[in-house]
Amino acid sequence: MKALHFSTYLIFGLLITACQTTDINQLQFLEGKRITDYNHNTVIETWSMENDTLIGKRYYAGLLAGDTTLKDIFKIYGKNKLTLEWTNPKEINPYFLHLNEYTDSTFTFTNDQYAYPSQVVLAKRGPDSTFFRSFGKHGVVPKGLTFVFGSE
Repeated sequence: MKALHFSTYLIFGLLITACQTTDINQLQFLEGKRITDYNHNTVIETWSMENDTLIGKRYYAGLLAGDTTLKDIFKIYGKNKLTLEWTNPKEINPYFLHLNEYTDSTFTFTNDQYAYPSQVVLAKRGPDSTFFRSFGKHGVVPKGLTFVFGSE
């Protein structure tokens, strides 16, 4: 009888986990403008919600005044399974990564088809701070890129 109760609880728990969905609004902490320094450049990220799509843009501001370059465009969208679309203006094809795991403050998008980026982590680090980390496949492209942004 105990085995039947355990099995029932186990199946119920698995069903609840399988039915969990994420909502684009859970990523609202990204909205706004944040800056950080990286390799003698100021890196600026802006995020805004447009028609159920969270759009992020990353700019690098060089040492020369007014020298700002758009480096990356991000779009996060989807109803039940969120997708992160990462486009570099110099490349033709965007990367598509899918939400793999999440908590209240950390969202991990993955796609093992790519050597880089195969994983992107977006996280809330505090009331005015966010974290962006991209990874390559270990052994193929052993690199990563990390930004910790603070409010302007």
